Amino acid sequence: MTTTGELTGMSPATDGLPDAEECRALVTSALHHGAPSIVAQPILGLSSGRVIAYEALSRFSQELPSYSPDVWFAMAHRCGLGPMFEARAVDLAIRAGIERPNGTLLSVNVSPSVLSTRELHDVLPFDLSGLQFEITEKEVVADGDQFQLILKALRDRGAHVAVDDVGEGYAGLQRVLALSPDVIKLDRSLVTGVESEPVKAALVEAIVRYAGKVGAEVCAEGVENLDDLYVLADLDVAEAQGWVIGMPSPTFEPASEAASLTCQSSYQRTLALGSRAPGQDTTALERLLADLVDCSNLDRLAQMTGPIGEHLKCDLAEISFIDSTRQYVQAVAPRAWMPDGAQYPLSDFPQTSRCLDTLEIMTVDLDDPDVDPAESAWMRSEGVTTMIGIPVLAAGTVVGLLECSRKVPVPWSRLQLRHARIIATVLGPVMTTLQDR
Repeated sequence: MTTTGELTGMSPATDGLPDAEECRALVTSALHHGAPSIVAQPILGLSSGRVIAYEALSRFSQELPSYSPDVWFAMAHRCGLGPMFEARAVDLAIRAGIERPNGTLLSVNVSPSVLSTRELHDVLPFDLSGLQFEITEKEVVADGDQFQLILKALRDRGAHVAVDDVGEGYAGLQRVLALSPDVIKLDRSLVTGVESEPVKAALVEAIVRYAGKVGAEVCAEGVENLDDLYVLADLDVAEAQGWVIGMPSPTFEPASEAASLTCQSSYQRTLALGSRAPGQDTTALERLLADLVDCSNLDRLAQMTGPIGEHLKCDLAEISFIDSTRQYVQAVAPRAWMPDGAQYPLSDFPQTSRCLDTLEIMTVDLDDPDVDPAESAWMRSEGVTTMIGIPVLAAGTVVGLLECSRKVPVPWSRLQLRHARIIATVLGPVMTTLQDR
């Protein structure tokens, strides 16, 4: 770790603040009043409609001067108490975070210049699993390489890193991505009105695609209406927070039912209908589809499960035929296809059977208490935790099933679901032709 002097953080704007002596008096008074207090705002996972994290926010007593939290922290930095004041807020947040629901992250705001200080590290546990540090894009880091080492040390202890207040334009985004964040948090200026402003929607979609190439997810801040939330979900924004999802609260509250249902509705539409979303990069998909069409035998078709899995970012992909009586499915594998090979009775797999009946993409998660026992046993044997199944049709008739599975329970993005549906559409005629040979 470095000393504070080796990093230059551009603290919140100090224009109009009291002088350093008065700032110290105000911050000291706030500390005597127990400031800051901590509230938590839920962050919603847009693929599941469930809360996946909470952001810890600082609030100040009405007995104190009515400055915003940003101004209070700016005054602390101005008088040299910034690291101590931020560390106190983080310490209080971590203590409060013990009460948050299992499986959720706790996100805390920290200035880049404070990340390396002893004041902060004195309040951090060694194991930082479940903790996310939010740093603002508006702060300038003087020594980028040294800052990367600091972030790596925190990640090695289990922490996640988010970059806050990401605004418009690619110049800022490139600077953000150089930090290799786990989450990019879009400023509300990009989010508000996205439902009715195509330019904003296009920019958000571009950032989502750009971030996905470096393994980052995008979180939308300041979401205040359900129409914007629905569009953000359809653009594959992974997370969102704002008043329509949940207000900051002293306790860890669930997301609003309306916000959860909005996300689930968007996701179900993708499962049922696929997508008409414009502007997606289809070059790799087009190559994959061309290779599928060129399959001349079942062995070659089975070998295509590797490229399909790579394209959809899954660990295991399988193509199965369904028999003419719709009693069972039978997977095809390289050099292992036999007409009388292993069969999987559909009566043992009701979710698969329902998928083939409704023509909707099925999603199966191992931690779902309602998962089919046979499906669960198969997933455990394969070492996977989440799976999707896509019906394969030819001339309007179900002829097979495309199944894609992952070892790690990462949500399936809408873009991946859309591409899976397209792949299955091309698979139908190919499978029918090969089966007739």
